[in-house]
Amino acid sequence: MKHCESCGASLHKKDLFCPKCGAKQVLEETASPALGKQIVNDVIHISDEDVVLIMSDGERPYEVKTEEELAEEERAYQEDREPIYAAASKTEAAAQNEPPVVKSKARSKWGSFYRVIKSAPAEASELREHRQSLLGIFVASAAVLAILAAAVTGWAYLSTDSFMLQAAVKAAQAGNYESAIASLERLTVKDGENPEVYYQLCLCYRASKQDGKALVTAQLGYDSTKDERLSALVTELTGSSAGKTSGVGQAQQPQNSAGAFTPEESDTRPALPSAQLPKVAPVKIQMIIEPAYEAADQFVDGLARVKLNGKWGFINKTNTLVVPAQYDETQYFREELAAVKTGGKWGYIDKTGAVRIAPQYSNTLGFSEGFAASLLNGKWGFIDATGKMGLQYEAAESFSGGLAAVETGKTFGFVNSKGEMVVPAIYQKVLPFAEGAAAVLLDGKWGYIDTVGRTIILPQYEEAYSFQNGVARVKSGGKYGYINRMGWQLTPFEYDQAWGFSEGLATVRVGKLYGYVNLNGEMVIEPTLEDISSFSQGLLPYKQGDVWGYLNADEQIAIQPQFAEAGRFYGGLAKVKNDEGLCGYINLAGETVCAPEYEDGGVLTDGLIPVKKNGLWGYLAVTQS
Repeated sequence: MKHCESCGASLHKKDLFCPKCGAKQVLEETASPALGKQIVNDVIHISDEDVVLIMSDGERPYEVKTEEELAEEERAYQEDREPIYAAASKTEAAAQNEPPVVKSKARSKWGSFYRVIKSAPAEASELREHRQSLLGIFVASAAVLAILAAAVTGWAYLSTDSFMLQAAVKAAQAGNYESAIASLERLTVKDGENPEVYYQLCLCYRASKQDGKALVTAQLGYDSTKDERLSALVTELTGSSAGKTSGVGQAQQPQNSAGAFTPEESDTRPALPSAQLPKVAPVKIQMIIEPAYEAADQFVDGLARVKLNGKWGFINKTNTLVVPAQYDETQYFREELAAVKTGGKWGYIDKTGAVRIAPQYSNTLGFSEGFAASLLNGKWGFIDATGKMGLQYEAAESFSGGLAAVETGKTFGFVNSKGEMVVPAIYQKVLPFAEGAAAVLLDGKWGYIDTVGRTIILPQYEEAYSFQNGVARVKSGGKYGYINRMGWQLTPFEYDQAWGFSEGLATVRVGKLYGYVNLNGEMVIEPTLEDISSFSQGLLPYKQGDVWGYLNADEQIAIQPQFAEAGRFYGGLAKVKNDEGLCGYINLAGETVCAPEYEDGGVLTDGLIPVKKNGLWGYLAVTQS
């Protein structure tokens, strides 16, 4: 282990640049028993076609790689497999009784590459001898493609950024757009004024059918670099020149419908062709638990909460009260335990109804990752399954991603399961971690931190919400938009309200009308809808006039507007209501599978639906007929 001479950071013996401060390091000579002489880690450029790395491993002489092999290693790393040529080398070595290939998944200083160290003394010696004749070429050539070249007579070593750009272009040419995009996005953060990075990233986005990101990247790149290629891309993608953004067109206000249960004739959206209607299996629905409860929730893992004579308990699918109805309040089972309240205090029971933690807490949030945030004697702490509590705080939230938010001294930070303060309590507000990032409020602005407390997106937003599938909604200048984990805008800040994603689509509101954007920030359904819910099982409840129907993601009418109310699909069924306020259920093809005869109803889970009739709740069983 060696250390950076500039900042003191720990380095691998082969690191030529410090990963922390970027300072170039002095190369160390390494003994090679196989060659019987001293050699030096090096990189040489053989021709315009090939770049060869020669690296000493101390025990084996050289790592010899072409640029093509490097690209294959990057693909192999991303796909978590062994490089193709390495496997072939093993077979050949075994046949000739040669030393086997040694593979390490450690990432090299160049990027995400496997290191495949193999005995190749002849090739290494030949390359080293040839290196002397090539040294003059390195000094004179301004177009050298080497990963690193010696800084001689004013020429500096090619930076790792240059190598990353070249490697990303090679990856894109090989069709590995995901890897190329990841590298290029990192480069835009490190060097936001290199037009080539923006241009290549735009090409990768377009090749992977992410035109929304391509447009945003081209616009940002042009604003930073004024590169005409980026301006041309903006024009090509939008039909308007760079620096100008097109506004959201005013949608024609839809007319009111003719009435309930009548398809909305004024809706000009195309109907889904009958040949494309989903094929649904017929189901049989029957009352399996007669209405007898004052309240009832859906089944989860074979149990459901029910209220009887003013108290809560749990029943199973045979209508047996496995937990007697004796509690003032209950929560769902989480990690095999459910919080129950009696006498004004909360405790925990197991699925047999046995008390595991005696009621003693003023409040509790339920178990998550082995702990439950609970309030005892005015302070919050975390209890384990035995009821043992650790340190206490002014406030605490449930664990998420191994960390939990706590309040101490009117500011918030994060602790781990050992009670160690991993993220200092310096924030005015925080949200739980999601996808390795947490939204935090600092000095009146929201930003994002990672799990060790490093700021990954600077505090700059009026509001910020958790990441979903790599995308988060934020508010800036009084309007909402979406960003990615790099902090890049995926959409303009132009929405009056925005919501989270469901099945890859998120609801946005412009004025009084609603539309949908996808994870690339592209508007897939323009803001023309009066009222909507969210996508479920590929269908979206939407309101046309006074009635509701369903659209698909292509904005085709999948189920004609005809219902007084329409809910989301769960398990292939959705609750709908008629003009009389009675609810029934339809399938994904819009066919009625349960006539509207119930006063209220829940959703299908565990094969059962809670329904209310004559003021009491029971359960319908749904089976394949």
